[in-house]
Amino acid sequence: MMTHDEIVTEIQRRARKRGLLSHYCRDSRRCTGHPGFPDLVIAGRHGTVFLEVKTGDGKRTPAQTTWKYMLLSDGLVVLLVYERHLGNGVIDSTLDGISG
Repeated sequence: MMTHDEIVTEIQRRARKRGLLSHYCRDSRRCTGHPGFPDLVIAGRHGTVFLEVKTGDGKRTPAQTTWKYMLLSDGLVVLLVYERHLGNGVIDSTLDGISG
């Protein structure tokens, strides 16, 4: 089983390979703003995705759900991803979709 940071690192590696920009705040206690902001933001020439990364069977917190619906209401893409998505094509197809 991969750790949270290992999953994020692998997603960022795949994003870099496609020429995408990514941002991850490793220690959210040092970030300012409303709690629950998605873990990883990846931007490409054809869009931006917000990823909430979970390990095991983790679920969104209420604050994360608030962010999800606020971003969705603005037409943005918000995904909840787990380690299994690294192997089943979900991550790769999402990244391919915004890479242009």
